[in-house]
Amino acid sequence: MPKLTKRSVESFQTKAKSYFEWDNEIMGFGVRIMPSGTKTYQVQYRKGGRTRRASIGRHGNITAEQARGRAREIMGDLSRGLNPVEDISQHRRAATIAALCERVWTCRGIVPLL
Repeated sequence: MPKLTKRSVESFQTKAKSYFEWDNEIMGFGVRIMPSGTKTYQVQYRKGGRTRRASIGRHGNITAEQARGRAREIMGDLSRGLNPVEDISQHRRAATIAALCERVWTCRGIVPLL
């Protein structure tokens, strides 16, 4: 498990299945290498008896150092009792503006023109 750097991430070869290479400095920080060659920085942790994983960004779009900094932020949130992956999940499940407008119109008996 090497320290993840630009050079080390670029040296990882693709395999038939996706796999992870983990950083030796920050526990839970790693890179996922897909069979297509896409490499994505990830952070993984356990909270509430479940393993959670969040994508930080694609290699090339962000650097290894930027991803490491974001992983530190996420781990810091965990130490403060927050659950960033659950927050992202709840945000994605939140109602859209269109759904809220439709609910209001339906309650008031208005037929939308959309």
